[in-house]
Amino acid sequence: MENLSTGKKLFIFRPAGLNKWNFDFKVEVLEEFGLGRGTHDEIKSDFQNKKQENPQKFNELLEALRTLYNCSENDVDRLLERYPDLQTAFQTGAKVDILLKVVKWMFVMEDIVYWNYKGRAMLYNAIIEA
Repeated sequence: MENLSTGKKLFIFRPAGLNKWNFDFKVEVLEEFGLGRGTHDEIKSDFQNKKQENPQKFNELLEALRTLYNCSENDVDRLLERYPDLQTAFQTGAKVDILLKVVKWMFVMEDIVYWNYKGRAMLYNAIIEA
């Protein structure tokens, strides 16, 4: 469970569904998070919109994403302390803390499904190539 700046909570659920009883889980993305259902395409689109809105701050957002991807810091709230105005730099889509917390757990989910970092890399590369 993650606490979000909106007062809501981000949950993961096991099993993920689709009759999967392995270690897979689902990141529960609520509509009010601003990410639709939280598909990879919707997350990629949110990053693209933020890039168009504020290209300078988008570079900082990518730095924060890279830090999560590399597991250099996994606490998003602590990570955002390094970028104090990033949370308010974008008006479109999801709040930055929500976006990064969802992506963090999607990275973990992909690590479980694809043991060779293939899934994590697919999501990350789709975002940074946006």
